[in-house]
Amino acid sequence: MNKSPTSKNRIIAIFIACTVIFTVLACFMIYRYMSPMRGTIYVFNNAYSAGEQISADMLTPLQVDTTIIAAGKSSDVGSQFVTPAEYADIVRSGDSLRIDVGKGMPLTTSMLSVSGGSSVEMNMTSDAIAVTIQVDKYTGITNDLKEGARVNVYANINSGIHLIQQNKRVLEVYKNDGALSGISLEENIYESMELIYAATNGKIYLGLVDGTGYQASEGDDPSYNGDDLRNPTEDEWSDFVSSFNEEQQDITDEDITETPAETELETEAVPETESTDMVFTP
Repeated sequence: MNKSPTSKNRIIAIFIACTVIFTVLACFMIYRYMSPMRGTIYVFNNAYSAGEQISADMLTPLQVDTTIIAAGKSSDVGSQFVTPAEYADIVRSGDSLRIDVGKGMPLTTSMLSVSGGSSVEMNMTSDAIAVTIQVDKYTGITNDLKEGARVNVYANINSGIHLIQQNKRVLEVYKNDGALSGISLEENIYESMELIYAATNGKIYLGLVDGTGYQASEGDDPSYNGDDLRNPTEDEWSDFVSSFNEEQQDITDEDITETPAETELETEAVPETESTDMVFTP
């Protein structure tokens, strides 16, 4: 039994509709797979001063990728900025700004008086450790040392001077009655233990460097021991003695060579006198 033209057309229409639906779904899935996931953060509408209470009219939601690059590492947007899950609680709590902010800056918990941390935390990278050590205007370079400066760290320990860390960032500077008393440095976990050990068992000195152009030394950290100059090796001492003896021999040979000439000159300079026999007659 042959199908009617109407039935054939219906089957074709259904097939075309299914194809279109499948194509649309496939395109949608490809788009979702290829495009990054999006999340919401909040940015300030204008500049606001420290101490102002956070309110909803100060902020505007902004769509961003959920994965961001911070300090050279990939991280979730929620680990860096305030997300909708936190936003309502912050506005409802009446928290206030602990620093001045500018227009377009994203809201982070570190900016808040209650939810945020100290000024040191605000300057740190997410995986860093802040370590504080005591220095003064002499061991700490200058009384005018500022946050953000880059320094080398030297330790006077184990009867020697050792360059233990290079190009480290100063997170905070502490003063007592206007005089430098300490600093906080940005460290990783191993550097933090090294610095604490050196500060506890020796004395720390800082050296100011240009963070944009400083080239850190490769290999083992340089060190200096006063015995390096006072006690030359046996080979170095032998070379020195041989060189000294050769110089002394050259000086002696020159004196021997020049002596006859000097005598000759002195002989020619003395005029000859005629000798006259004298006879005494009584």
